[in-house]
Amino acid sequence: MAPVSTWIAIEIGLIGGALSSINIEANPIIVFFQSLPFRFYSIFAILLMFTLITQRRDFSKMLKAEIRSHETGKVYAEGSIPLFVEDQNLLPPDGLEASVWDAAIPILSFVIVATAGLWYNGYEPGMSIRDAFGNADASVALTWAAFLSSIVALSIGLAKKCFYLDEGVRDWIDGLRSMIIAVIILALAFALKSVISEMQLAEWLVAVIEGALSGAVLPTLTFVIALFIAFATGTSWGTNSIVMPIVIPIAASISGATDAVTPLMITTIGAVLTGAVLGDHCSPISDTTILSSMASGSDHIDHVSTQLPYVAVAGTLAVVFGFIPAGLGISPWISLFAGLVTITVLVRFAGKRIDDNGNIIS
Repeated sequence: MAPVSTWIAIEIGLIGGALSSINIEANPIIVFFQSLPFRFYSIFAILLMFTLITQRRDFSKMLKAEIRSHETGKVYAEGSIPLFVEDQNLLPPDGLEASVWDAAIPILSFVIVATAGLWYNGYEPGMSIRDAFGNADASVALTWAAFLSSIVALSIGLAKKCFYLDEGVRDWIDGLRSMIIAVIILALAFALKSVISEMQLAEWLVAVIEGALSGAVLPTLTFVIALFIAFATGTSWGTNSIVMPIVIPIAASISGATDAVTPLMITTIGAVLTGAVLGDHCSPISDTTILSSMASGSDHIDHVSTQLPYVAVAGTLAVVFGFIPAGLGISPWISLFAGLVTITVLVRFAGKRIDDNGNIIS
């Protein structure tokens, strides 16, 4: 939903392309912002996280994991295999004086190089910055950024005499080695996505239910279809690219749109975009899920299983308080307020608070 990102570039492109296919002239950026209140799952997920944090409560499998960590000191479950294991050889020597800028400068270098790389890689004469970002190969730009920021980090260490060149290169290689499990899983996930894409599973699912859609149920069914496809394929961008060009003409036909975007079309656009995010959040083969497990040093399946209850709550509220009422013409702001109240009450009475010893206190 962020207005400055690579996401908005591809979303605007998909919206504009689908509208052009049915000869409706509309500013896709305006339609993007109009769809934001209908991103019910995304908004409810954010509200749920902030409510859990502010009330200092939790529930389901994450609560059990927190209790275990307090009682036993074990941050991993028995038999778990973290995607990232901290290598003691990579830790700095005792007594080494360092600054936060030693880490901040390489990270800032990564952001700057990645941003410039996206523009450079995707730019063609006459393109805007937004279009260039959407046209870029992100994997190429991120590779440039990772390599150059590594050089910056290595240079800082050498300048401050934290290590010699051979030690720095060896530690850099050891860091790569610690990520090998995540890289293998990611490669296998991409392979599975390619197989599913070749089978045209997503297209078949959409074609099967296309004739059963009506205005009242279209947003809800679109949301469910998008989340299922994203879960099965592990890609929200791929899901958006498949579903958006199909459901927008259907919504236009049902609502009788001829030369303007209708409320049903906007609701359906929101359903596609947020449903794809839901499916991507809980898919074990999603690249973002895998990278989240890697970045947090978690067992991958443990991460998926502890995330699922949050996804289930936000997704259920999105259907009950969001897309069902939206299909009946109820304002999304009423739905968002009802969802916020429900989340607050649910966390207060279903969530549990624990003390520093892992005992449930309320």
